[in-house]
Amino acid sequence: ITISVDSVEKVYDGTTTVSDAVAEAVGGTSIFADDQFDLTGATIAFGDKNVSRDTDADRTVLSDKTVSVAGIGIDDGNSGSNYNISFADNTTSTITPLGLVVTGVEGVDREYDGTDTVDVGGTIAFTGKLGADDVTLDMSAAVGTMADRHVAENKEIEVSGIVIGGTDEMNYNIDGVFGSAVGELATVTITPADIELTIEDFTRVYDATTDVEGATATIVSGQLFGPDELGEVVASFADKNAGTGKTIEIDQISIVEEVGTESVTQPAYELDSDGNLVLDEDGNAVKADPDTTTTTVPVYVSINENYNITLVDNTNSTIEKADLFVEGLSAQDKVYDANTDATLEGTARVTAFNDDVVDISGTGVGTFANANVELDPETGGPGLKVVTISGYSISGTDAGNYNLVSPTDVVATITPVTITLTSNDIIVDDKTYDASEYGSYTVKLTDNVINTG
Repeated sequence: ITISVDSVEKVYDGTTTVSDAVAEAVGGTSIFADDQFDLTGATIAFGDKNVSRDTDADRTVLSDKTVSVAGIGIDDGNSGSNYNISFADNTTSTITPLGLVVTGVEGVDREYDGTDTVDVGGTIAFTGKLGADDVTLDMSAAVGTMADRHVAENKEIEVSGIVIGGTDEMNYNIDGVFGSAVGELATVTITPADIELTIEDFTRVYDATTDVEGATATIVSGQLFGPDELGEVVASFADKNAGTGKTIEIDQISIVEEVGTESVTQPAYELDSDGNLVLDEDGNAVKADPDTTTTTVPVYVSINENYNITLVDNTNSTIEKADLFVEGLSAQDKVYDANTDATLEGTARVTAFNDDVVDISGTGVGTFANANVELDPETGGPGLKVVTISGYSISGTDAGNYNLVSPTDVVATITPVTITLTSNDIIVDDKTYDASEYGSYTVKLTDNVINTG
């Protein structure tokens, strides 16, 4: 019979001792019936005291330790004389590392930089080393990891990257890293980063309010970190009036991060080939089939607490004057009279925003583009002609916020003048006989004008 032991596993204790070996028959041999192994005088020990490790970065523990075996007997009722005994070493045994506990680690406080890691330092100590074993700790690559990257005081950190050195380093792992005491994790404080924000120059048309909608935030100094983005702007013009070089006072600019997505369901409507809504006979939008559409949109949350935000007002924005249309006027049709004058009817008025004070004054002048009758291409009869209106101006407290615009929808018709000719108005020319009944004539003018009476 060849006797060895089952694979042995023990925690490093600085010795080669094996205290709990289990004998077994190997090499195709076996122990019979009720015979039992007797380990009373056995000599069983590891070849050396050390943990066996791979050379990889993880220092993987290997199960390739040799345990030598000798002196195991067999209790067979015949002092073992029923067997020819030989021994075989076990070569698949394991010594696992002893754990060190590190204390005194401190996170190095810093400003927010968008990451969840920090440097570590402190007055480092450790326990768990056996006797005179040569063990050191190298903290140069150590790093602390927070649960998140955001600003807060006394944030707990998990520390990694401590390298064990010394001639006995292979026999130890780090089982725990703590702050001032075992059980208390090291902490760190992350303070807000400084950033100055403003908005890009903003232009809109006057609407009698100071509202600013759709402004784009931009950075004056500092920077955003990680996935952080500039978000919503809350701002308003210093006053409502039209002008350039205007100041926009900024109340808030959000800094946000995307935390996920959500589905948004909205009604869907039919569109024509130009992308316009298709309307039914009552002017309502026609629903598509299916009548809803679902899109995925990002979800953002504010992370302003990560920054000391200084808001800088924009001083180069613009409110353009609003167009204010002349209303209340129409033009009379007239018979062709060889001039472009048009007679206006009604009372000119303007409708300004809200409570704006704007008055219109002046004498309206209507003018056709030309003096001629314009024929309708469909009917062939006299058609409508646009009448241009001038002669008005606006005044009042808020007049400077508007461009006075003449209406473009005032139209009237110039109809042909009726001319009646008598024999006295026509001079028939004499002619030489030519066998035809036709001849030439001349219309007589009075002062070069046809009589239209």
